[in-house]
Amino acid sequence: MRLIPLLALLFFTFFATGCDALRSLAGRPTSAEIEAMREAIVRHKEVEDSLRKERLEETRVAKKEEADSIASVEGLRKVPRFNAESLGFSERPSKRFYIMVGTYAHEENANAAADLMTSKGYPAELISYRSG
Repeated sequence: MRLIPLLALLFFTFFATGCDALRSLAGRPTSAEIEAMREAIVRHKEVEDSLRKERLEETRVAKKEEADSIASVEGLRKVPRFNAESLGFSERPSKRFYIMVGTYAHEENANAAADLMTSKGYPAELISYRSG
């Protein structure tokens, strides 16, 4: 007879407190702790995905820069070689070195720089070069 009230109390305690009470008594994680771990795993995966996307973007940018560099080098190989006559000298210049004043995206700016150099007494030559 004493067993029935004891079982009823045990049954009521189990359903009133839920599994978390028994889990904590057994040293197991509670549902709140399990949910916190699950959220931490999701956040960790989101960070990993973000880092992976960032690395992929960095790799894409590096490959594009490499391709642009290769195109620039290939373009420079196509620039014609100049000799004294093509540069407007009647005889071979005494120096083997030349100064490149600048590179310009717009032809008007290049013409303005050439006019400035000519007005200062320096011979100016425009060389058109188009990359990639």
